[in-house]
Amino acid sequence: MSARSAAGRQVALKVIRSEYAGDPHFLARFRREATAARKVSGAFTASVVGADPDSDPPWSATQYVRGESLSVRVRRSGGPLPAADIARLAGRPAEALRDIHRQGIAHRDVASARPRWPRPCTPSL
Repeated sequence: MSARSAAGRQVALKVIRSEYAGDPHFLARFRREATAARKVSGAFTASVVGADPDSDPPWSATQYVRGESLSVRVRRSGGPLPAADIARLAGRPAEALRDIHRQGIAHRDVASARPRWPRPCTPSL
């Protein structure tokens, strides 16, 4: 979900649903993830703008990256992407994952819909 910060900045907002907010194991993991995500910075990662895992409901907000998913990009191109585009597109998420892994974080949900590919091509996770 997209929202605006108090300063008017567009952010990607993650709000925990009530059925998960009451689960202490889920909340502990969400708290760890929010803390770890604040440590990550890189050219191709969306930075954390704010988070409150103890609020009701718990939430986190990251920099909003406007763009299309890889699956949309492939559909829009009408078929397989040229090898040069694939090499360029793959390098940036790889750099993002490197920055994430350097903080000891294992990114659990990388999929073709996850990276955003703004125009010009600068994907962010």
